[in-house]
Amino acid sequence: MAKVDSLQRVRRDSIAVVEKKLQEKIRLDSLAAIVKSKPVWGERMTVAGDFDGDGIQDTLIEQYISRLTGKETNKDYDFGDSELGEGCCDWLDYKQKWIAEKDPLVRLVSKNPNIKPFDVEWGGAQNGFDYLKNVGDLNGDGTDEIAYYIYDVDFSNLNSCALVTYKNGKWKEVHHWNIHESDFYYNEKGEKPNPVYFKKKNGKIYCREMADDWGGYVWKRLNTNW
Repeated sequence: MAKVDSLQRVRRDSIAVVEKKLQEKIRLDSLAAIVKSKPVWGERMTVAGDFDGDGIQDTLIEQYISRLTGKETNKDYDFGDSELGEGCCDWLDYKQKWIAEKDPLVRLVSKNPNIKPFDVEWGGAQNGFDYLKNVGDLNGDGTDEIAYYIYDVDFSNLNSCALVTYKNGKWKEVHHWNIHESDFYYNEKGEKPNPVYFKKKNGKIYCREMADDWGGYVWKRLNTNW
């Protein structure tokens, strides 16, 4: 019996040694990726629509600005295969730190000089827009609304969307709701979903929001008196 216990102990110790070596390799690979990392400019989103009600199509353009320099900057960093690995995630800590140090500002600017710039989000470890969409004129006042969410560099799948409109010469948030970022994950075909968050029924507008228990989605009546 003692011999069996001894063999089992040796086996467990051997497995532990292998696992430790594997974790150390993952860590070294991750640190090597940090050293070799390269800045990635990243996509700048645009959205078109009639946002001021003059009957002419406008275009809003995303800017991703470092508030330290006052200039546009890179959104991301390329850490190679380390981002696809498991276990050690030193690269993510560095990505968060480097992005936060820029004190990033996400801004929308229009080619129409009559539409003022919109400072959407600033500070933190965020990569700008992951979703930006013209959702139409929801309240019938002749101007289009936009919906968006800002991608945060973290492990969380929880985030939130905002609905904004241009009213009386300034941008105004009129609704806010919680989402799962997985709504936008690329599928096996490399296609990015385009979830529908608003629908009209019997003359009323409804928004697809997370249920109170965070377990799914429900359609809730949207107050369009803004």
